[in-house]
Amino acid sequence: MSPPAPGHPRKQLIARQHDTRALVSRIADALGTPMAIEDGAGRLLHGVAPGPAASRHAVAHEGVGIGWVVGGDQLNVVAALLEHLIGHETERKALGAEVLHLYREVNLIYSFSEKLASTLDLDTVAALTLDQARHLITATDGAVMLLDEA
Repeated sequence: MSPPAPGHPRKQLIARQHDTRALVSRIADALGTPMAIEDGAGRLLHGVAPGPAASRHAVAHEGVGIGWVVGGDQLNVVAALLEHLIGHETERKALGAEVLHLYREVNLIYSFSEKLASTLDLDTVAALTLDQARHLITATDGAVMLLDEA
């Protein structure tokens, strides 16, 4: 398994949600085997460090290893559960980022339309339009061309 990429969740593998920690512990208890969860670097995050003969089950997300479930052979179920939960958390964060981006776009449009509605001067409208365009794209210069349809 490859080491975690920079910015990948390490302790977040299990530490963020106490109910996840409790659920994983209950599953290990039900399976009757001691268990440990380690980050990608092998640091203990949960449980008790097992002996060297314990099985290691990789926990990965999008092909990148982010941790291990260490213990009995049947703990591959816990590794699969953690992968599933990490996938859902990643989707939730991506959705939140997309909603925030859309909110900013709507706010930008609202703010721009409010500024345009407050002026009738052609030069001011052109300046506001160029200023707004500079917020969206990197530019040093710009121009507004007016077309007379007649």
